[in-house]
Amino acid sequence: MIEHNGKQYARVSDILRPFTDFKGIDPEVLQRKADIGTSVHQAIADEIAGAFPTPVEAGQGYFDSFLEWCYEFQPNFVLSEKRFFCDEKRITGQIDALVRLEGNSGLILVDFKTSVKESPTWPLQAHLYAYLVENDCPLEPEYLFVKLDKKGGKAQVFGYKRSQDIHQKCMQAIDDFWKLQLES
Repeated sequence: MIEHNGKQYARVSDILRPFTDFKGIDPEVLQRKADIGTSVHQAIADEIAGAFPTPVEAGQGYFDSFLEWCYEFQPNFVLSEKRFFCDEKRITGQIDALVRLEGNSGLILVDFKTSVKESPTWPLQAHLYAYLVENDCPLEPEYLFVKLDKKGGKAQVFGYKRSQDIHQKCMQAIDDFWKLQLES
């Protein structure tokens, strides 16, 4: 949860928690992976801003994979690491990037991942971020999740098309989250 303008807002990760199962994974391993992911995201944001990126050693391969993706796709970064808020649903999320790619005139939502494999929550996350962003600017109807390679190899790109069914599932997840908050 995040406080904004005197109100509590649920983060996208709060909304998606019921769909995520980390049971059986050592909490220290999870924390180490989270720290690497944070470092890689900061290095990517620094690179986009023209600053000096310094990922932790364990994140260097992911960062190199990001650079390779940039070389291949030549994205024009419009926004990076921006937090959006929805006052109506009281949710918030920080996107990794909005880009323009050659052949597309509109903005494309991009999220960078350091996960081992694709998660079933990624399409939900994409739709929740798109919901937040589209209050301010329209997006292309496909969202890109870029799974960076740990060893610096070619990134895998997952495209998620806008879906009314997934959007409805996300809206229900938001309502369910706030209902549980009221009950506790």
